[in-house]
Amino acid sequence: MTPELAQVWLERWDAQQERYVADREARFAAIGEVVAQAVPGSPLVLDVGCGPGSLSVRLARRLPSAEVVGVDVDPLLLALGRAGYPEISRLVDADLRSPGWTAALGLDRKVDAVVSTTALHYLPKEQLGALYAELGGLLRPGGVLVNADNVLEEQPAVATLAAALRRTMTAGGEDWSAWWASG
Repeated sequence: MTPELAQVWLERWDAQQERYVADREARFAAIGEVVAQAVPGSPLVLDVGCGPGSLSVRLARRLPSAEVVGVDVDPLLLALGRAGYPEISRLVDADLRSPGWTAALGLDRKVDAVVSTTALHYLPKEQLGALYAELGGLLRPGGVLVNADNVLEEQPAVATLAAALRRTMTAGGEDWSAWWASG
């Protein structure tokens, strides 16, 4: 896949993702600010559930001296990220639900920051708890974990408001299903 073609698909990915998270770019910016303030210098940042690297690339651009490693299980999204976002240090294919997934990361030191957005809510609570325990083992003392994910299922009033907001903001355009179907 050429970088140009990957960019077309990545732009479409971002546009359809914004249908589901209206404040997506603000979330990315907030995560970047937290990481920049909490772990200055040349941090090692791990983006879990990174998809094609939307958050990873924004962090790499915001923190050019950082080493940003993304991890996801979807080979298509990882291929898009690798082709379209050369700024990302590494994108790793590993399943966060599988024991021992951290071995695939090939890390030579503890991470300074673990980040995620719009991914971890897909995991059942017991798997999420196990993942957080593994992530705690990867973080250096004083490191930071920033998860800007959706937690709507546990907050019905917020879920209702978010659904109404999405309906008003998503008239027209491509949704998640259409994006996948068009390939």
